[in-house]
Amino acid sequence: MDFQAFAADRRRLLLQRLNGEPVLVVGGAEVPIHVSDEFYPFRQEPNFYYLTGITDPGYAALLGGDGAAYELFIPRLDLRWRVWMGHVPELGSSQRDWGSDRSSFQDELLDRVVQAAGRRGRLHLVHSSNPHAAALAAELRERLPGLELVTGVADQALVDLRLRKTDFELGLMRAAAEVTREAFFAFWKVTRPGASERDVQAALEQVFRQRGALTAYYPIVGSGPNPAILHYHENRRAMQAQEMLLVDAGAELHGYKSDVTRTVPVDGKWSGRQKAVYEVVLSAQKRAIERVEHGVFYPDLHRACARDLVDGLQQIGIVRGDLDGLMERHVDHVFFPHGLGHPIGLETHDVGGHIDPDSRPADLKHVNLRTSRTIEAGFVVTIEPGIYFNVPLLESAREDARWKDAVSWDEALACVNEVGGIRIEDDVVVERGGRRVLTHDIPKEIAAIPIG
Repeated sequence: MDFQAFAADRRRLLLQRLNGEPVLVVGGAEVPIHVSDEFYPFRQEPNFYYLTGITDPGYAALLGGDGAAYELFIPRLDLRWRVWMGHVPELGSSQRDWGSDRSSFQDELLDRVVQAAGRRGRLHLVHSSNPHAAALAAELRERLPGLELVTGVADQALVDLRLRKTDFELGLMRAAAEVTREAFFAFWKVTRPGASERDVQAALEQVFRQRGALTAYYPIVGSGPNPAILHYHENRRAMQAQEMLLVDAGAELHGYKSDVTRTVPVDGKWSGRQKAVYEVVLSAQKRAIERVEHGVFYPDLHRACARDLVDGLQQIGIVRGDLDGLMERHVDHVFFPHGLGHPIGLETHDVGGHIDPDSRPADLKHVNLRTSRTIEAGFVVTIEPGIYFNVPLLESAREDARWKDAVSWDEALACVNEVGGIRIEDDVVVERGGRRVLTHDIPKEIAAIPIG
């Protein structure tokens, strides 16, 4: 199967769920940088890409319209565009390249949609960040006062479709994971005292470019105390011996993303503290992965993993007291301030993590829990526990009566520079009775990490 066949199947399923009612999907628009004639790198609207496979800006699609199951609207570009940019899409080639039943220019879009929606009296509009989509909706309401313009229903149908990955999509995600694996081996080769975080990022991105992939998201490359900053993005510090390096990065290939985190000693030599904390995180992550299967409530995975982390911290002397008591006082908040993971696919934090905005369990509102639903076969989620020695968080926690006697503060503060933070992350396919790890061959066992 190629992507066009996949997209055609997705369009068919979407229309089936909407009883054949017409759907308008507006692709992304380029965003100018300030007031210049330059633009930010373009990334297509995920839903539009999912239904068409088109990566260029300025397109729209009408599904289930009058006389055509799939009508594509292309930008009308002039000679000046050809001179400066080269390619100009043509109606005939668009039908051939993108499998549309009919092609028209964008300036014909309003008339065609009015014609299709006017006969049915009802039109579904898929959400788009393109400002043209909102303007188009306003014009449609003006032209057709009696039109029922439906928002949200098609979007929810697309969430349901996108959550459950097909074998074709899983193949694309596995290919992205393979590029990520190659990139991680490349950055491990340049990781040494004196090199900079920027050197590591460059090594990653060179592989992505060479393999025809994009960077799925801006990489997190933190050394020393920086791994304790959850979304650290400066990536410019010189790395030193006897400290850790955390890298959170992934390739995007054919629109689908990989998301992996590994944490390693800069000089390849593990201190006692580094090894002890790392093994706590690794054990908790492996146990969390083993719990992944169809029908599991994701917040329960988070709770169990948080307990494993606190249990490990207790065993190595960073927290103290009865384990049940420590969990009742939520000492995990001090060292594990984020959720266990999130759906991944066409977006790094993919759609469908929450059934509704209020579905997050009350006892987990302190963490940025991105998944609060029962996971099902076909979902792909990340499993990414971590332990962090974040100075502002530690200082705040030390003043809290709940934790004053629950933490060995001298030991915790000694870990700020020596350990910083440790996170281990993999992409996991949910299956009936089990799971499959797409990123299984990116080493994480201490003996297998090729540093030093």
